Amino acid sequence: MKAKLDFKRLAKYEIGWWQAHHRRDKAKFVSNQVKKHAMLFGVSEKKARKAMEYFFRATKEHDIAEEFEDRKVTKKANIHWKRAETLLKKHFRELLKR
Repeated sequence: MKAKLDFKRLAKYEIGWWQAHHRRDKAKFVSNQVKKHAMLFGVSEKKARKAMEYFFRATKEHDIAEEFEDRKVTKKANIHWKRAETLLKKHFRELLKR
C-alpha cells in the first residue's frame, strides 16, 4: 500500500529544485529531485537517485538537441531527442520496477 502523499513537502521539493536550477546549485537540485521522485513513486531515495541519473543524462541530451534545433539542424537534433527518450525510458523503468 502506498503512503499518503505529503503535498506540502512535494511543493517544497518542487520549488526547491526550481530555485536550485536558477541558482546553479547542483547539489540542492539533485537532492530536491531525488526526494520528490522518491515520494511520488514510493521508492527509496537510493533507488530514486539511481533513476535520476538517467534523467540528468537525458536533460543533457535535451539541451544539446535544443542547440541543434535553434541552429535549424533538425537531423542532428533528432539524434539527441531520441537519446533523451531512451534515457527517460530507463529512468521510468527504474522508478516503476519492484
